[in-house]
Amino acid sequence: MHVDRELFMEQGFLILRNVVPRDQLAQLRWHFETALEAQKLLWAKEAGPDDPPGGLWEQSPMPTLSLDLVVEPQTAPGVEFCLAENTLGVCAQLMQAEPAPRAIQMMCSPIVDYGHTDWHRDIDSIAVAPFEGLAMDTQANGPGELQWNIALYDDDVFWVVPGSHLRPETEAETRQLLKDPRVPLPGAQQVALKAGDAVVYTNILLHWGSIYTAKLRRTVHFVYRAFGGQLFPHYHLPQFNFDFDFIEQLAPVPRAAFERFQDLYTQERKDIERLLRAILARDEATFRVALDVLHPGKKGKMVALVLLSKWAQYIATLSRADVRNLPMEERASAAGVDSFAVPFYAEVAHRFTESEGQALKLRFAGLEVQMAADREAAYARIREQFRGFEPIPGDPSSFDFRTRATRTLYSNMPTDYGLDEFIADWDG
Repeated sequence: MHVDRELFMEQGFLILRNVVPRDQLAQLRWHFETALEAQKLLWAKEAGPDDPPGGLWEQSPMPTLSLDLVVEPQTAPGVEFCLAENTLGVCAQLMQAEPAPRAIQMMCSPIVDYGHTDWHRDIDSIAVAPFEGLAMDTQANGPGELQWNIALYDDDVFWVVPGSHLRPETEAETRQLLKDPRVPLPGAQQVALKAGDAVVYTNILLHWGSIYTAKLRRTVHFVYRAFGGQLFPHYHLPQFNFDFDFIEQLAPVPRAAFERFQDLYTQERKDIERLLRAILARDEATFRVALDVLHPGKKGKMVALVLLSKWAQYIATLSRADVRNLPMEERASAAGVDSFAVPFYAEVAHRFTESEGQALKLRFAGLEVQMAADREAAYARIREQFRGFEPIPGDPSSFDFRTRATRTLYSNMPTDYGLDEFIADWDG
């Protein structure tokens, strides 16, 4: 399947027809529905004493199947579909790099109507990197991550704002997001998919799940990241078990493909360690070479550095003696990371001593201080500009900039702080 990369880069998404050929649709539905039944049993087993018997299946506004948790011969073809020419092959065209799956999921309808959701981008300017940097990096170096919604039944839930991946929120959009983020934004487009159709998009695009109702929805959700491209993807960890144990259930050819992906993820962690050790050693030459390995593109290297600053924070926590041997869930809580991600961070953190972890955190302290100052200045401007939209009238402190709809309103990268300033801070 050939796609229009230029159009994708312009609007941030593409609608693709018949990604699942009509004669294969019924069989693919069966594989995913079989996997969903197995997932329901897991959700029921995980239900707490105050939860309904079905656990998450009966509670979530959008129950989401993680196919890697329930792989067996009857469900393996669902995993293998993420390696098809119509999915993985399209990613290779758009990324101009080697794509690898990060998540293999299916979004489902809830058992009761939940109503409208919030407009958002799937990133956070604080937890990931300022949106301005991610937009610039994408424009200069291509998408580092792609998300797919592939409809197994007709689906018109998804909405997008074309072109919003390359710019921050407009004043009109900001006013609407502050006033009511659950209605269509100016210029928004509804994505109407027939069964077998798909939308592929960059997750920094403004998008909306609109309304979650009990109307049947079975929409496959694949997430891919780039290896060997020009940028360090803003989301780069797989959402699979650390040991990739699910691939043992796959046929030889797809299993070999996932073994290749696992090797790529492993090598990247080695490359990250090399860069962080160069910072510890104040070895500027090795640091710059290592950064070029992770982010070859000439533009956007400071974005990669901001992403790597998160690694430094997590390693500083996970290398501590009082955290190092805690159960994974407790380590995730201590570090403030998702439970699926903590084994990957911990595997690198355990290569560092506690003192090295704390020293690494200090090396990034100048960058962290600069970004915190920029962030507070941005919030002050927003409070002043949008006075009158406060949740509590007359109280600008009532603005909440950490909601899904508002977490990228702070969007600017540092203007007077670059790699040279970061290196100079190593001695500071």
